Amino acid sequence: MVTPVEVAGFKHVYHLYVIQTAYRDELQAYLLERGVQCLIHYPIPAHLQQAYQSLGYKPGSLPTTEHIVNRILSLPMFPEMTDDQVEQVIDGIKSFYKERSLSSDVALATACAEGQPA
Repeated sequence: MVTPVEVAGFKHVYHLYVIQTAYRDELQAYLLERGVQCLIHYPIPAHLQQAYQSLGYKPGSLPTTEHIVNRILSLPMFPEMTDDQVEQVIDGIKSFYKERSLSSDVALATACAEGQPA
């Protein structure tokens, strides 16, 4: 799992809190079953959308973008979010990885939940 990173000297605006995971669809379903709303904001990369068709991009034109678009999941993020709601998201993610014995991702999820660098 990959989480947003703040570069030294800069602040992230956190309009969205987007993670990357190889288990995106499974994690989304798991969280939704537990009452955690999460979304796939950009299911189609911008360069493949109809609005940009005239630019001539085809599948495979931007392989990194096309890889990441299948891994990104937006977690809840809003000013009124309570500490309990934040904990519900964290606990849901940690439980998902623990139940599937994905130990390296559990360690990362735990570190991120505790505010340690990813």
